[in-house]
Amino acid sequence: MAVNRLRESKIVRTVATLTEILLDTSFAMKMLSQPMPSFGRIEDALGKPVFIIIEDVIHELEAISNGPSLRAKQAKAALTYTRQLRKVPFKGKTPCDDKILRYAEEKRIPVATLDDALRRNLRKIGITVITLKGHEVYVEGKT
Repeated sequence: MAVNRLRESKIVRTVATLTEILLDTSFAMKMLSQPMPSFGRIEDALGKPVFIIIEDVIHELEAISNGPSLRAKQAKAALTYTRQLRKVPFKGKTPCDDKILRYAEEKRIPVATLDDALRRNLRKIGITVITLKGHEVYVEGKT
């Protein structure tokens, strides 16, 4: 009887599922350089997004952020944001995109990217991809 009262009370709420999403350089820069559409599609498909980042993405952003260009300013904004994310250490001298592919495949987690080649490679191995088309967020596939 007490259980039924709990179910009917306004205190009991559905807890959103948290989903780790690996963020790449292109998506990090884009999401902070212009107003982003709602992440509702991500939440509907995967749960509440919790972005994580491979340390090499930070290094890429640092390299891009040097200088006065608009791209450098976007990278600086992305750096500010990504410094508060959980960083995934990944040793080795392989390219950043290869590390993203390997980590996503190993952990079976979605990746947010605007890079077409990376997106295709992720989809080939069955990894969910979050991308932008125009001003809309799209979730491709489901891990």
